[in-house]
Amino acid sequence: MDNDMESLRTDVQRKVGRNVVVYQQVEAMINFLAAYGNFPDDEHVLPGSYLPHQLASGFDTLRKRVLLDLAKDRYELVHQFLANCNWSSADSLLRAGQILDARMDVLQPDIECLEGMVKDQQEAMSAWTRKLDSMSAGEMLKEHAALLKVLDDYARMMPGHEKWVPVFDVDHRLTRAMPVEMTALEEAYGSPCLLSLIRSCGLFEVRAVETGSGPEYWYRLKKIETAAAR
Repeated sequence: MDNDMESLRTDVQRKVGRNVVVYQQVEAMINFLAAYGNFPDDEHVLPGSYLPHQLASGFDTLRKRVLLDLAKDRYELVHQFLANCNWSSADSLLRAGQILDARMDVLQPDIECLEGMVKDQQEAMSAWTRKLDSMSAGEMLKEHAALLKVLDDYARMMPGHEKWVPVFDVDHRLTRAMPVEMTALEEAYGSPCLLSLIRSCGLFEVRAVETGSGPEYWYRLKKIETAAAR
């Protein structure tokens, strides 16, 4: 009997740990997609998007819902579930294991959706890397001259001494103002990798500012002394 109770306790503890680790993994996937993905809204999905339309257009809704669910589950797990579980009752422990499994079952479709999005994003980033490896800086500048000119203009017109420009804001504007160029960027590299273009062209500095939902990226023109040193 004692061995059976200990086995039940161990099983519940294992499932609690599993749930906590899965919550962390889901948050990591969401942060990765928020940082590196490009998910236009329903009205501005670019042709040939490397993500299915329902995933690309619904990422922000999915992100918000899943993060709210995780926060709720984590709070209930710590403040209600563990406090109310009777660790000396076999029936209580069996119910506890069933509840923990049920929570994973509810989350599983979102996990599979996020895993597919992460896989597609990683493949797009790999394709971008291969493209860069086969391309000289001069070829890149020539191929995307129009986009780089606008990026340069934004950086020069930005008010203030530091002149940092939010990448998301520029990306959002260019998706609407330059759909042909943004579509060409996507067709060439598998996704509209404006951040990757900014990083790789050699004209700009990039910095990441941590937010509650992942890093937010900003860029500016490289300083003259920095460029000269290089």
